[in-house]
Amino acid sequence: MYLIDNQYLIIYESATSWIINKVINDHGELHNRVTQRIGLQLFTLKECGMFAQSKGLEMNRNQIAECYMVLGGIPFYWNLLEKGLGLAQNIDKIFFAKNGKLANEFNLLYALLFKSPEQYIDVVTALGRKKVGMTREEIITTIDKPSNGALSKVLDELEYCGFIRKNSSYGKKTKLAIYQLIDNYTLFYFKFIQQNKNNDEHFWSAFRVNDRNGWVGIIEIYIV
Repeated sequence: MYLIDNQYLIIYESATSWIINKVINDHGELHNRVTQRIGLQLFTLKECGMFAQSKGLEMNRNQIAECYMVLGGIPFYWNLLEKGLGLAQNIDKIFFAKNGKLANEFNLLYALLFKSPEQYIDVVTALGRKKVGMTREEIITTIDKPSNGALSKVLDELEYCGFIRKNSSYGKKTKLAIYQLIDNYTLFYFKFIQQNKNNDEHFWSAFRVNDRNGWVGIIEIYIV
């Protein structure tokens, strides 16, 4: 949001890299004139439960936790859930069906948010292989790319968008910081969607309940 001649100019852009480079970090006419940044935050777990209830979806606490581990807190994803279908049926229909609305979401998502998305996909793919995270040097070794400003830009933008987080231990050098993949949908994609080699349209329904519960883990949910 800019204030120009007593008038507000509001700029919204879904391509995050564009708005960072062309607006926030730009040194042109609008440089240093941002009066307010409004970041649209994801739904919390509790808010997802409230949203499901408002749509009349019959989901218990465990199912809301499972759904959150798949969809994250993205309202658009949650709005695709259909009343009358079980959670497993909904997930199959959205992600695994031939014409599922999010069947090709992974590549579309990164292409929408980032210019030259291949660089960003390389990094999240590397981090997806190691749950505890990686240092910058480990990422460089895994993706086989040089350590330069381009990588710093990719890491910064992925962190800014909430795909990864950077954990720096107190008193330790920045280069020892650990980067972790935390985006629920991306984690779900690597662990399940990418592994559906036979294009089973009922993959999630057929997946053993015990295995699903083990993946979700034990979560204390306070929806009320």
